Amino acid sequence: MRPIALLAVLSATICACANGTPRDGKSDGSAQPVQTLDQGAAPAPVRSPFPDQDAEILPIGAPLPVDTPMLPTDRASLLVEAEKLCQSGRFDEALSILDTLLVLEPSSDELLERRATVFLRAGRRQDAAEDRKRCCALGRPSCCEK
Repeated sequence: MRPIALLAVLSATICACANGTPRDGKSDGSAQPVQTLDQGAAPAPVRSPFPDQDAEILPIGAPLPVDTPMLPTDRASLLVEAEKLCQSGRFDEALSILDTLLVLEPSSDELLERRATVFLRAGRRQDAAEDRKRCCALGRPSCCEK
């Protein structure tokens, strides 16, 4: 699964309620209840709720296909993966991983510095400068150098 698709799945998982009702408790009629699996029943694939994604989403509890690539889930492994992606020129995927980590640790000067580096390598100087400024404000001396 690509990191961008992973973010879409994570976002859908975090935002969805178990009974299909939106957060505010009001149903607009478009929410559907979560399907449960009967013992021995094969899960039916569900179409992605994201119109630009042409992928099927398996119900909760369904086994993943054998050939499904998995991203690491621990912080250190994700940072290594982001670095590899950056080195291979896959900047958007590296930024996707770092953005996800920054959601979990918004005041991490280390993550801001790493993202600034990826922005710089991708030619996004303004974004890199903004991250370095935030990083410097958090007290990381290496971000304050010009």
